Amino acid sequence: MTFEAVQPQSGERRLHFEPQGRAHLKLYYGDQKLAAPVYDYAKLFHDDAGAAQAQLGPDLENAAFAGRPDDRPWSERHPGILWVAMLIAVAGLTVLAVRGLRTETGTRS
Repeated sequence: MTFEAVQPQSGERRLHFEPQGRAHLKLYYGDQKLAAPVYDYAKLFHDDAGAAQAQLGPDLENAAFAGRPDDRPWSERHPGILWVAMLIAVAGLTVLAVRGLRTETGTRS
């Protein structure tokens, strides 16, 4: 069997930081609304040959996670109420228009 092309599906990611004496750190990820952070650390970073390499443990669910509040406008969160209000307004305007037409035709005769 011969291969014509190989395409990597994932690449190695490296995280460089200074733990400042702490041995247990937590990495939070997965919030699609957040932009990637920009740090000046990349400008100051010098690769150290004696740096310790750490392995990430398995993914764990955060029991304290509450999720983001719904930041959509009120009108997008409650479209049914807006439709009902618009239908009531159209029905009210229709009633007024029909009354107006009846009184116009009633006064002319």
